[in-house]
Amino acid sequence: MRSGLMIRARMRKGSFYWKNLIVVLIAACLPAVLIGVSIYSVGTDRIIKELNNAHQTQLEQTIQRFDEYLTQLELFSAQLAFNPDFNESLNGINFAQQFEKTRDLYKSLQLMKQSNPLIESISLYLENAEKVISDLNGVNPVIDGSEKELYHALLAGKQSIYVTDIKQKKAIVVKLPIETNVQPFGAFLVFLDKKVLDRLVNSFASDAGIAFMMEMDGTLITTDKHAEDPRHMALKEALKQAVLTNQIPAGTFVHKFNSLNYSVSQGEISRLGSKWIYVSATPITQITQPVTAMSKAIILVSLLGLVIALAISWITSNRLYHPIQRLLNLFHQTKGAGVPSSSEIAYIEAEWKQQLTERHALETRIQQSLPYLREGFLQQFFQGRFVHLTEQDVAERLQQFEWNIHDKRFAFLVVKLHGLASGKVSGKDEQLVAFASTNIIDELCSSRAQHVHVFNFQDLHVGAMLVMSKDMTQEDHKKILLQLSKDIVSTIGSLLWLKVTIVISRTSESVLHTPEMLEEARRTLRYRNMTEEHQLLDVQDFFISEENSSATFPFELEREIIHDLRMGLEEKAVLHVREFMTVLQHHLGTELRVQEGMLKLLGSIYDAVWKSGINPHHLYKDAQLFEMLLQIRETHEMIEWFQIKVIRPYVNALSRSYNTAMKEVVEKIEIDLREEFLSNISLEQYADRYGVSVFKLSRGFKQVMGENFIDYVTRLRLCKCMELLLATDLKVNEIAYIVQYNPPYFVRVFKKHTGMTPGQYREMHKKNM
Repeated sequence: MRSGLMIRARMRKGSFYWKNLIVVLIAACLPAVLIGVSIYSVGTDRIIKELNNAHQTQLEQTIQRFDEYLTQLELFSAQLAFNPDFNESLNGINFAQQFEKTRDLYKSLQLMKQSNPLIESISLYLENAEKVISDLNGVNPVIDGSEKELYHALLAGKQSIYVTDIKQKKAIVVKLPIETNVQPFGAFLVFLDKKVLDRLVNSFASDAGIAFMMEMDGTLITTDKHAEDPRHMALKEALKQAVLTNQIPAGTFVHKFNSLNYSVSQGEISRLGSKWIYVSATPITQITQPVTAMSKAIILVSLLGLVIALAISWITSNRLYHPIQRLLNLFHQTKGAGVPSSSEIAYIEAEWKQQLTERHALETRIQQSLPYLREGFLQQFFQGRFVHLTEQDVAERLQQFEWNIHDKRFAFLVVKLHGLASGKVSGKDEQLVAFASTNIIDELCSSRAQHVHVFNFQDLHVGAMLVMSKDMTQEDHKKILLQLSKDIVSTIGSLLWLKVTIVISRTSESVLHTPEMLEEARRTLRYRNMTEEHQLLDVQDFFISEENSSATFPFELEREIIHDLRMGLEEKAVLHVREFMTVLQHHLGTELRVQEGMLKLLGSIYDAVWKSGINPHHLYKDAQLFEMLLQIRETHEMIEWFQIKVIRPYVNALSRSYNTAMKEVVEKIEIDLREEFLSNISLEQYADRYGVSVFKLSRGFKQVMGENFIDYVTRLRLCKCMELLLATDLKVNEIAYIVQYNPPYFVRVFKKHTGMTPGQYREMHKKNM
């Protein structure tokens, strides 16, 4: 609704808005337009002029450098003629025999060649000797008639130094001697390097331009870099004709070729008795290209400035009109009601206060969420997910959660709550009790440490991490932790009526050791004495007692439990399990040892199930009973678990598989055997006594009792033997006759079942008594 009113208000903007918009447009756009037009109009002509001047200056400098090369070459050629070492005596030298003279001559020619970059090679022609000495080809005789005529013609002219073509190469001829009234005996032939000459001339032109040099009759001296391009060849021919037609010795003119205008520069170079014309042509578009690009850039920048000015004007106008817009919206909301002039300020003030309120609320939520963020980080840290972090990294992370752990000592209290299902607290209130205990521990610890973080492990285990100052000694810290533990036990016991076991960890100055300390404290809980209500365990002072290593295991009760199971007596079996648990607590004490004893009982029940012909995997539906038992810590929970998960399924399976009549017969025979096992008895006697076949009785006895008749009688007799060995001083032979065995056979049977002879058994148990 609000957005709809705002849209309608925008559509009804009045003259105030448009007047302000026009004023802002003029104020913002006019400077940008004036600046763009001024730069374009004033700067473009100036830049074009400067570029043309720079182009001409660069061309003149290039031509001057080329002229200097030719001047140096002209002076060098003149110096050759005046060198006294090159006289007419050279015609009489035997170059083959006078090798030192020949070597010096070669060396001189090579040095002459290296003195100027325009020289490709230097040759010395001796007319009388009819030989040509070259720095490249050595001494070569002039034999061919055409060559003789060529070299003779070089000496026939009147000029002492001139330029001519020799074998399609430009060469400077320097006659020896240089005097015009003396017949020359030879000449230096200085051949020009055409590639260097082409490169120097091509430097007159730009990339898209063309440059060349020609003689006065139009013969080309150099080859330009676009020699193979037909378009450039046509341009060169047109320029050559234009220069020869105009007959202007030097200057600049514009020549149009193929709809392109070229700025053409030409001039003459007079050297070595010859005149050469150089021509350089550059497209005017290339000269003005930087100006064009700059002009476009200026136009684009001006247009961009204009667009930005328009956008700024539009945005500014809307911003300036914003108070009016607010007032219009308020007017539409109140349906024409009068609006006080201070409403806009009041609105802004209200909005500002609302923002401040929201900001304060956000800061409060962040402050409230810090403990949860810290808890998440610490839980992951203790689970080993940040093993890559260093001490400094962990300190910095906790600093973000408002924990300063520099120069601190760390310790843990691990609290175990017991007795939840007995007494005044119901097992359904486990979460509530754990929550209440966590709050109690947090409140008590906060008064003793600088930083405290309490973990609820959700299984009636609570851990508290305490960050304390390093100013005190470890003994003082231990006293604080001990007194704090006593306060926790007293408070939880009085308020929640629960038994409490607390483990005090060791202390450390390194936060990286805290995961190990916590795990160590939690493992120590396994050594609590299950018969005591409240316990305080110190990790450093706690040692496993060696006295329990020889504690008596309740084997007799274990056998009673197995017997009850075979008989299908669930309640009696559960009663014996309770007695079994009581004996374990009395003799073994610690939770760990009690749990080990219960695991052994579970293994014996598994064995009985196998012997009764029932597959325990099918019976218990592949449940991991041993792992389930390891997760149970309380004695009453273990007994309840045995009844529901282990005993009851087995008894139900037996009730479905046993023959009731046979079960009753076996129970009667068991009673008889306990009274008659010392007499001479047999399975046949009992079969006749109860009127059943020997085969059926044998199979039923094993099914009910879990072992065959002979093994059961043997076990009863051996138990009696052990009793007599320990309780009387009867000899082994006398005991053998009492249990209906001859002595040698008795010794073998006894050793087979116990691993020792009767005498060894008596001797071992007497030492332990």
